[in-house]
Amino acid sequence: MPITLTIPGANGADPRTITFDPEPPASYAERTDIVSADLPSFQRQLAAALGSCWPAGLKWPGPRRPSFARAKYDVARFGGDVLDQLVALGVSPTEISAAATACFNAIADSVFGQQDLDAAEDFSGPPGEESTA
Repeated sequence: MPITLTIPGANGADPRTITFDPEPPASYAERTDIVSADLPSFQRQLAAALGSCWPAGLKWPGPRRPSFARAKYDVARFGGDVLDQLVALGVSPTEISAAATACFNAIADSVFGQQDLDAAEDFSGPPGEESTA
């Protein structure tokens, strides 16, 4: 599902629309760090997902693309960098949140495969046991 962000134009210039498909990072460690982070600010966690899913070949709209490594692999710091830059460019927090949620879901889907999700939804007990109810 494509994500769209609108970057308002500076000094009366036309706004720029950026559309891309989220690309979860190749690093399993980075993906699990982001989806399992226990932060007081879920907004930072979502923004970290957005930064991580930004396609490598797509120019970052801000002055310097935030990096998980430069943030010392700190999800809160990385998410804060992404969030601060996009808000400073004039992107609405609502639009950021919608895009970031789609990225978070893409990362979660890449960590937890469909087989894991199906197993989690099956509350009937271990295989081979029948319910006595």
